[in-house]
Amino acid sequence: MLSGICFAKPTITSFRPRPFCRSLQVCLKAARNHLDWNGTIRSNRLDSAIPMVEDTQFRRTVTVNLKDGLHLRPISQIVETVRRYGSPVRISKGDLSADAGNVLDLIPLRIEYGSTLILEATGDNAAEALDALVALFESNFEDVASPEE
Repeated sequence: MLSGICFAKPTITSFRPRPFCRSLQVCLKAARNHLDWNGTIRSNRLDSAIPMVEDTQFRRTVTVNLKDGLHLRPISQIVETVRRYGSPVRISKGDLSADAGNVLDLIPLRIEYGSTLILEATGDNAAEALDALVALFESNFEDVASPEE
């Protein structure tokens, strides 16, 4: 007789399949905590667990008209404008994309004369930030004095 070995068949009630991985167990537990027995969502618990944030994204397309392209001075004006509005802005050229609030991110894009750029911004002041950036590109990065009346 062998000692320490159990030859009993598992019953159907004792068999419980293991989930695929630990993250699935966490997801299943969270779903059970937020659903009633009939599958309806318990809104008071779900609202506190998952905050819904509506974030709008704006996009503009500009063309670089500076004969030397974007060198350090126009890049610093872009960064200054982005930081003034406080909204995250990204500039894309082809497959490359960079944070417009960081000079060291913009320099490697090598933006030359005639390049088409896509400006994307999110946040509260996104539209105003993009309007200011588009105005910079349209004025070829010259200081545009506002008319005083």
